[in-house]
Amino acid sequence: MIKAFRISSPPDIAEMEQIIDNMREVLNSISGKNPIGREALLGCCKSLVEGQCGSVGRTKPGSWAVAENDPGMDADARVEFIFLPTYLAVATLTRVKLDFPEIAFHP
Repeated sequence: MIKAFRISSPPDIAEMEQIIDNMREVLNSISGKNPIGREALLGCCKSLVEGQCGSVGRTKPGSWAVAENDPGMDADARVEFIFLPTYLAVATLTRVKLDFPEIAFHP
């Protein structure tokens, strides 16, 4: 399971897919499937907040892309490696805010 959000550098498709799978596991754990510990969840959330990307080429700032840049990336790859991890990150942070406010508002 993910300990910290990261970007695959240099980009490696297998590694990027693993990062996304790990992000999905964290989100599922919040829903009660294989619960993650409080400290691990706090660490994941901190890494997501710190890992939010600036511009990665033509993608506007604010995503959680798992690739370091997007030049030459086709539409399907952009969905898989930029948009999907962004959806997972936002869903995770939202679930934590709703279900674990003590983590969301941790100093």
